[in-house]
Amino acid sequence: MPKSVGKLRRLRKLYVHHTQIGRLPESLARLRQLMVLDLSYDFFSTTPDVLARITSLEDLDLSNNNLQTLSVGLGALPNLKKLYLRQNPILRSAAELQPFLPIIERLEAGQTEVFR
Repeated sequence: MPKSVGKLRRLRKLYVHHTQIGRLPESLARLRQLMVLDLSYDFFSTTPDVLARITSLEDLDLSNNNLQTLSVGLGALPNLKKLYLRQNPILRSAAELQPFLPIIERLEAGQTEVFR
């Protein structure tokens, strides 16, 4: 994804699924109106730190990636209503998910639906 995506200041929805990316540019944090971000079927092994700075996010799809970890910053997204995590390695077993349960529980306590 090009760094110039940060210039699209009015962008509300961004679908970047099935693109085989595994990193996001820091300029994405400039998208203050971005509400929907679909990063499903890509190559993320951890949730990019820049996501925690997109406070307008309401719907985030990280399904079918290679997520091994979740960043604590996800739990602090104030407007997040839906988080899709289906089909990721961290969900294979209770033991693998255990370290990330506090983040998921924090999201669910804040009325975020987490789809696992």
